[in-house]
Amino acid sequence: MVTGNYIYLKQDIRSQFNKLTFLDFDLDCWNQGINRMDEVLFEQFGKQLLSWMEKNDKRHYIISHDGTITNYRMLFGEAGLTRSDFLGEAGVYKMTL
Repeated sequence: MVTGNYIYLKQDIRSQFNKLTFLDFDLDCWNQGINRMDEVLFEQFGKQLLSWMEKNDKRHYIISHDGTITNYRMLFGEAGLTRSDFLGEAGVYKMTL
């Protein structure tokens, strides 16, 4: 099972969640982590993700670090979020776009 706070290999995530379809921008962030990516680059890829989600009328799951999820929440329009809004270990956040 996927647990802990470290960077997982793409194939580990795919094998753990093998019934899900993956959107893969073929980024090299699997080695350094998307939450360590430059803010402008993160926003650029986050907007691509949002566009893809809007075009694909399905339920979507973003599996990521709690700080990265908070950054996505801000990108998707939530304002005023702070570290206290982080999900914490194994947290889940649901939203409707």
